[in-house]
Amino acid sequence: MNKYGLKGNAPEELSGVLQLIAFLYVGVAYLNDANLSNNELDRMVEILKKYGYKDEDSIKLIQETVSWFDDSLKKDVWQDNIIQCVKLLKNSKGWDEELKDTIHTDLYSINTADGLIDLKGDKFTGEKQLKVVNTIMELF
Repeated sequence: MNKYGLKGNAPEELSGVLQLIAFLYVGVAYLNDANLSNNELDRMVEILKKYGYKDEDSIKLIQETVSWFDDSLKKDVWQDNIIQCVKLLKNSKGWDEELKDTIHTDLYSINTADGLIDLKGDKFTGEKQLKVVNTIMELF
């Protein structure tokens, strides 16, 4: 566990709140269907660019975060890390309802990057996707 209470191969030093937000992005994409698709990863990069990151910086942050999330899965601490990320975000300087709403929109955008139909089973998945996002947002 690092000094921020994050487990697994979490960064020893956080580069900023976007590192915490990126963990939520990767988490919600994974929880949706246990797969990080190129569409979801591309959407994360697009969103990080809105925050002023360059392409290469966005890609690097997402790669580091995926590695951290994968390690968290293996060590079964991913839920602890999601909860801790939320706590750290809520207590960060600059936290407000506008940022919360932005994160909510971003999570839903990532979660629906592959569409609302399960291509393997031809089932509508929008309800499940919304539930995954809302469950994470309830932590705030």
